[in-house]
Amino acid sequence: SLGSITRSLLTEDHVPPQGVELQHYCSGLIDAGFSRVPKSDSLVEELPYRGSVQEHLRLLDISEKVIKELIKAPIIEKVASPTLLHPDLHKRNIFVSEEDPSCVTAIIDWQSTSIEPAFVYATETPDLAEDPAADVPILEELLSSAEDDASNTPATEETAVECPEKQAARKRHEKDNYGPNPKLLRPFRHCDASWRDSAAALRQELIELSQRWTELGLPGSCPYQPTLEELVEYAKQYEDFESAIFLKSALDADSDGWFPTKNWETAKKEHKTIFNQWMESIKESGSSEGHAKKLWPFDEV
Repeated sequence: SLGSITRSLLTEDHVPPQGVELQHYCSGLIDAGFSRVPKSDSLVEELPYRGSVQEHLRLLDISEKVIKELIKAPIIEKVASPTLLHPDLHKRNIFVSEEDPSCVTAIIDWQSTSIEPAFVYATETPDLAEDPAADVPILEELLSSAEDDASNTPATEETAVECPEKQAARKRHEKDNYGPNPKLLRPFRHCDASWRDSAAALRQELIELSQRWTELGLPGSCPYQPTLEELVEYAKQYEDFESAIFLKSALDADSDGWFPTKNWETAKKEHKTIFNQWMESIKESGSSEGHAKKLWPFDEV
């Protein structure tokens, strides 16, 4: 059984001292990050928030220094116990009861199961508990407009039923997700896959940690100290990163861009509506239309 496997894997004979184990784990994350960075930049022009090869290498070097200091903190050590868990419990990997959607009846993709420090799982929010427009005002406005336009469509009734369930799932996730301040854990989230996630994603976590290093009870000073000029430029790049991510989730696509089959026709209509509203908002703000099109995560309509 899964329980007996867990007990077997986590006996004292199999687990080295926690501090040593955590150091090895973090070294592995950084090594994985370096291994995914290509030897040279792509010939295809990328938006600045994606980051150059040299920028990714620089950020990984910084991340290694930051994480070495971070794992010395007692608050991290307390939540670093090896834990066997399926880390990818998103909508596409679970089956639920037809009578009670809050009841999970089956889980797939067990190959995702792994043993990692317990805190690793605290940095992920399942997509069934995400708020696609949270903290992104322009997207909240776009989604609100799209919902108004679609108020007379057949999909509205189904959406109205789904919203309370999703809100309940999000509130439950927020309630259960207690422990160390999430900002302490976020640098671990992107350092092994910065090339996939973008330089802006990893850099922002380092910036926020640096700014609150003392407030979070960490000793000394953060190894990462960006200048004011750099912070201004990085803020623009992070805004682009957030826009690209949330434009995708606003259409209820998963992280790979897939839509549920039953929502395909509705998604196509929303795609066109939100794209037009996105471009209109860019015109009104005086920003570059070419830049806005590059941020749009799907083909133009």
